[in-house]
Amino acid sequence: MSISQATSKDVFIVTPETSGCRLDVFLTAMRPLHSRTRWQEWIRQGYIAIDSVAVLQPNYRLSLGSTCMIMDLPQSVPCDLTPHPMNLHVHYEDSDLLVIEKPVGLVVHPGNGTSAPTLIHGLLAQCTDLSGIGGVQKPGLVHRLDKDTSGLMIVAKNDQAHQGLSQQFAERSMEKKYLAFVVGQPMPSFGRIDTLLGRHPEKRLQQAVLQYGGKQAITTYRTVKSNGKISVLECGLLTGRTHQIRVHCAHLKHPLLGDSVYGRGVGHTRQALHAYRLRFSHPLRHQIIELTSPLPADLQGLWDGMDDAGS
Repeated sequence: MSISQATSKDVFIVTPETSGCRLDVFLTAMRPLHSRTRWQEWIRQGYIAIDSVAVLQPNYRLSLGSTCMIMDLPQSVPCDLTPHPMNLHVHYEDSDLLVIEKPVGLVVHPGNGTSAPTLIHGLLAQCTDLSGIGGVQKPGLVHRLDKDTSGLMIVAKNDQAHQGLSQQFAERSMEKKYLAFVVGQPMPSFGRIDTLLGRHPEKRLQQAVLQYGGKQAITTYRTVKSNGKISVLECGLLTGRTHQIRVHCAHLKHPLLGDSVYGRGVGHTRQALHAYRLRFSHPLRHQIIELTSPLPADLQGLWDGMDDAGS
């Protein structure tokens, strides 16, 4: 039984199966080439009508028999960023996606206050085919890493791959592991941190663990090495909130070495966090891709120095 009945290319009749469904969820199911985030943007911009009336709320609930019409969607806007050649290390690449090593100190995409070339500028010099779902300033981006976090990042080359990868992030089926060097030794040595995370009520550029509001954030951790003064945690992300590992480690009272925002900024020259492992299903080829990234030189030095400090 079909989810919905299409009367033309861009008009759908709400059936019993989809009655009560959120509008953004409905449209993502009907036109999966575009992400749910993109549909939410188009809904708010007035491109979707229910029974000939524009609806601007993505969470609008559909009624049985209603007509959902997709009006003329905006045309793609050419990316106006200038490619900037970079020596980016590629761990995996095919016609649908690539996985690169993001170096320390490189901002992922343009934003307020960012004038230097970003990772996106480097990708545009390396790839002529990046998906457009992320928008003209973020082509190909499925997720991101902080400026001073190193490690593995996935980039989509087409919208279908982007949608499939985004779905894995949403369903928490993609395995993402980080190595975090923290102050002290967490007890117990492993656990699960499950909190609400949102904008800090006073420091608007920071995130914080909240008692109310915010979004659920879940991080797992286990200690893989410790000398009492410094510990290395393998952290797994079950959600992908901004600064999640950094905030959760600080919440444990064991902030990341070098984190000047959520810790004391001691022990290292940058936040000691590395995205070292990815395991996901290829969205189009249906094969499992599993990749690991060795520690960069600065964190390898920290790792080796822990033995000397503990002796």
